[in-house]
Amino acid sequence: MDQNIMFIGLIEEGNSHNLFKITNELFNISGYSIIFNCMDKVFAYSNNNNVLIVFDFIAEDLINQSSTYFNFDIVVYSSINNDYQDIAINLFKHSKVCIYNSDGESMIPLLGNLENVIAINYGFNNKASLTISNYNIDENIEANLCLQRDIMPFYDEKIEPFEFVLEINLSDEKIIYPVLAAATLNLIIGNSILNRKPFKNVSINIKAE
Repeated sequence: MDQNIMFIGLIEEGNSHNLFKITNELFNISGYSIIFNCMDKVFAYSNNNNVLIVFDFIAEDLINQSSTYFNFDIVVYSSINNDYQDIAINLFKHSKVCIYNSDGESMIPLLGNLENVIAINYGFNNKASLTISNYNIDENIEANLCLQRDIMPFYDEKIEPFEFVLEINLSDEKIIYPVLAAATLNLIIGNSILNRKPFKNVSINIKAE
């Protein structure tokens, strides 16, 4: 059986790898398995129909690396302050879809220079494609996420606005942005745990640092 292959770049500030950990957990729940791992930096996932090649980047490591070597279907930038936005923009230029934090206003003017790239955002503001309506932090985080506009995923049918709940087994508020970024990626790929009907609450379990 022929398989569709998609190339995905994850960019995250710091060394927590939370974006990758949450993405990996959502892929596993969605029925993907790792079939290849290169030095814990490049991973191949398969669900028998699709193959996802995921590059896990630390933003600092890309400072002196040329972006022209990469050509992605999707690039995801998980950040709080957009400290490495220039690096992200350079990778966005070599992608079909970019996913970014819209709470950092300095990023938005730079997106105007992108050609033929679909930009999808997440954040706490009410203009974000995927936002968070409320969340509770106790021993775990329970977050109500809201898709505010239609999305056409790579696989499967158009996703209309809806609200869903993610439960994360951590109590660190800093995890919220990686959760939003990874959830947006999961929706964009399609045929995933987050957009399967009937919609259900999803629990994410990741190891704390």
